[in-house]
Amino acid sequence: MTQPLLNIEPVGFHPNFANSFTLCASWALGTTRAMVEVSQVDRFKFRPGQAEGVRKIKAAFEHGAKTVFLDAPVGSGKSLINLLVARDMLGAYISTPQVILVNQYGSDTQEGGKFAGLAETLYGRRNYPCTYLRSLPEEDGGRPYATAAGAPCIYLAGWPNACPHFSECLYYLARQAAQAHSRTVTTMAYLLLGIRSGLDRPNSGWRERPLLVIDEAHGLAEDLVNFYQAELGPHTLPGFRKKWLETPADLRFRVLESLPPYIDRLKEVLETLQATREFTKKVRERLERLDSAVKSAEDVLYKLKTGTVEWVHTYDSRTSKHTWRPLAVRSLVDDFWGRFNRVLLSSATFFGIESLVRDADLPTPVERVVVPDCFPPERAPIRLLSAARLVYRTDSLEIERAADAVAAVAQAHHSERGIIHANSYHLANAIRKQLPPQVRRRLTSHDPSNRGRRYDRWRADPAQDAILLAVAMNQGIDLLGDLARWQVIVKVPFPNLGDTWVRRRMEQKDGQSWYSGRAMIQVLQAAGRIMRSADDRGTTYVIDTQLDGLIDSGWFDLPKWFRQRVIEGRRLNQSLPGKFGDYATRA
Repeated sequence: MTQPLLNIEPVGFHPNFANSFTLCASWALGTTRAMVEVSQVDRFKFRPGQAEGVRKIKAAFEHGAKTVFLDAPVGSGKSLINLLVARDMLGAYISTPQVILVNQYGSDTQEGGKFAGLAETLYGRRNYPCTYLRSLPEEDGGRPYATAAGAPCIYLAGWPNACPHFSECLYYLARQAAQAHSRTVTTMAYLLLGIRSGLDRPNSGWRERPLLVIDEAHGLAEDLVNFYQAELGPHTLPGFRKKWLETPADLRFRVLESLPPYIDRLKEVLETLQATREFTKKVRERLERLDSAVKSAEDVLYKLKTGTVEWVHTYDSRTSKHTWRPLAVRSLVDDFWGRFNRVLLSSATFFGIESLVRDADLPTPVERVVVPDCFPPERAPIRLLSAARLVYRTDSLEIERAADAVAAVAQAHHSERGIIHANSYHLANAIRKQLPPQVRRRLTSHDPSNRGRRYDRWRADPAQDAILLAVAMNQGIDLLGDLARWQVIVKVPFPNLGDTWVRRRMEQKDGQSWYSGRAMIQVLQAAGRIMRSADDRGTTYVIDTQLDGLIDSGWFDLPKWFRQRVIEGRRLNQSLPGKFGDYATRA
């Protein structure tokens, strides 16, 4: 009898299954005391470690910590921990770079939700309808899909109070509720734009609160870099079509000289139009365009005028667009952290906390609170197959080896759904072409234009062997139960060396550790897409040999849940035949 290429036993009940719960229970011996300290606990059904996590975070703050990192595995319930700490600290702003997580907070804290009343959720204007514009006939400027982002209250003097629909405006109702509540959940963009600027205006309705919570904060430094990037081209702003913008030189100082008179000129036109008080459809449309241009120009000017920042400049010759990104954000956010007495950052995938504290200039001293993983590692092994070395310019032989390994995994799970993670469309297409027909027929793939639709179609596919070949879906998706029982990480997703900013960041003293750390965080994120509850199961396979070195060098910085699952994967790998059995297991 021919031995199978991969010896994969079903991941199910294991004798050590109960030990995981013993560990959780032993960590949470203080839970009874913690529950007494955490008021109103009878409202909530606590998972192991949640109440103790709240107690430890509060204790860290009481003992002088300015920033606390909550290291909480998938399924540990960090959202409730965040909310309870915010409540017991008597007020907080809670934010996250992931809009999908803001939606989850909103669902959980609304009336009837499992955490009802613990917070109010607020989104940006474009998430709310403008009932005024939707009520107008089209010939008078009405738009059936108008949002509050283009509402007249943005650019008309005396509005929103003068708006006939003000009392029923969903945006202002949500904002008033968020301002009245002591805990507000919002997006990172709204926090940094709307609330941050509102704290400087006495009549804005926003007030300082003692605590700032940022959920999914593992990539905070890069999220801030992306937020503060500025873009400008000959067609970005109306009436600012400077010929010199069509050259690839870094024109930051010329832009700084040219934008203020441009903004002043637009504001004069705005004031003249507003004084006419004849707000016809044509006038309103012009006012909207002018107001949008002023805000865009002011945003670029505000970012680029910070002289203590090193701006990394890139130029797109196809669109003549200039982009400036800060190499570091320290001087951009140092005054922001100071508005809060304490900062709580939470994630399941922290890696390189010291680097994050330094890059984001977080307040010190810093403490770390770890919630134990109550998911049995025996049900979620991570198996390092080390079948191919997939570097920036990978040759066809390595691609073939990688495709062989992907096919072997897919065929071993011939009756189970799975997901294959690729970090580029080029790699995804190369792997797809090499797969055998019996695997290709199970695939759903996508391109940038149909990404969401194809993902939704795959989720709804009733086939029990359906496979999604996904590009850059290692965050923000939840594959519970039979949606995916296995996944493959084809290549370690290092930052793109073709990016000027990445190359400049690599030139810094800690550039190599930063580069490896960003890749490791992406692997950690991908590893958490399956195995979403204690009674779930799923196996993760990694094809790329480069992960071996990352794990060796950063073993003790890795979250404990990930280390335990790798150890379990190594135990299983001992039984792998042939070329897959060469990987030496390590404890």
